[in-house]
Amino acid sequence: MSYIYKVNSSVLYNEALTRGSSGIFSASPEDPGLVTIRPAVTSVRPTTIENTTSSERVTTKLRPTTTEQQTTTRRSVTTGQPTTTERPSTISRLATNGLPAFEQNTSTPDALTNTTSSQQDTNRTILWFNKPSWMIESVIEQSFRKCEYQNCHTSTDKSSMDAAAAVIFTLPHGLGTQPPVDPLKRNPDQAWVFFTLEAPSYYGGLGQPYFAPGWKFTMNWSMTYMRDADISFPYGTLEPRSDAYSRNYSAIYEHKTKLVAWFVSNCKTPGRREDYVQELKNAGLEVDIYGGCSKQGLTLPRSRFDDINKTLSQYFFYFSYENSICEDYVTEKLFANYNYDVIQVVRGGADYKQLLPTNSYINTADFDSPAKMVGHLKALAGNHTKYIEMLVNKRSLQLVKALVDIDPIYSKPFCTLCEKLNKLDENRRVYTSMHDHYRQDRCTS
Repeated sequence: MSYIYKVNSSVLYNEALTRGSSGIFSASPEDPGLVTIRPAVTSVRPTTIENTTSSERVTTKLRPTTTEQQTTTRRSVTTGQPTTTERPSTISRLATNGLPAFEQNTSTPDALTNTTSSQQDTNRTILWFNKPSWMIESVIEQSFRKCEYQNCHTSTDKSSMDAAAAVIFTLPHGLGTQPPVDPLKRNPDQAWVFFTLEAPSYYGGLGQPYFAPGWKFTMNWSMTYMRDADISFPYGTLEPRSDAYSRNYSAIYEHKTKLVAWFVSNCKTPGRREDYVQELKNAGLEVDIYGGCSKQGLTLPRSRFDDINKTLSQYFFYFSYENSICEDYVTEKLFANYNYDVIQVVRGGADYKQLLPTNSYINTADFDSPAKMVGHLKALAGNHTKYIEMLVNKRSLQLVKALVDIDPIYSKPFCTLCEKLNKLDENRRVYTSMHDHYRQDRCTS
């Protein structure tokens, strides 16, 4: 069987030299664009690409391929002898490092049609290499029943790793500096997915083991809360209300007697939200803090929804402050309390204008100082008309799914994953490093 491997254009000559010592890459000093990808053995006799299998070396160019037949003569980087490589007009397989490159496959239409048909008839096992404890497999299985493709299921049995269609690796825990499988022995049609809902401010530094060189060119898809992830996995979902929803907003307003509630258990954060709240209190704002950070001894379990509703009904505002100021990072702090009759004050790195209805929330970023925001909150709490207007705007959306619930919020992400596995040739790609997507510079604090 012939394979053609296309090296990602971001791989530089120095990178090839660096990994050449491991027997994976070798680069030609005469032509940095000419790279040999081969297993870490020296007994394989170099051949032309037409006679090369996945266990033999492959010579290719770090340049875009063209649709024309081209023949190039270069000296082999292993023998020094001239090697003729003919590059066909269609690419039968795109990969890097002996792994699926998951870039666009330009196979013939007939081949694509046949592959897609066989894919739909085959069950797909998605293996959790290190499943988060809060992830409930039975709920995931329920989610798959709602998918267009219903031939996927999950497993935690690592003994079946070779047969899995995809393997999910959860960041940040449970991974060393090397992948669990030799990249050159891995099934080239097995997708590796990295999953995390944590902010990169905590775990996105280059010192993390999963950013080590051994993990380069191993991951195919990202599964995170970020909007540009290959598989977006948000903390919650807001959707327009489809039913008429009338409320006695005047009665709701008159019932409120307190200014601000804040539920929080992480008392020291990268985003320094605790310092910001202290500045607000210094400026004269009364804030009742519930949870592990409360100095007043106030507690309110998140599962007691009736108690939460009763408590928040007394307050004009609720602080939805994220622990980190990171791109797209919006957690259950916003979603879990969205349906209650309280205006949320947000602090985070998300584009809230794209997420929430206009004039339905307050963003700390819109104020020059904590003192100015305190003045605004007090004025708004005293204005019956303007406050109710915000509540009405907020009610145009409703929370339908949140991670704090035992609820199939997993439906869409896992349906997307299953669809990608059934349309593998359309979704081939490779990350040079997980750090390309998950990194600290996507946070400001």
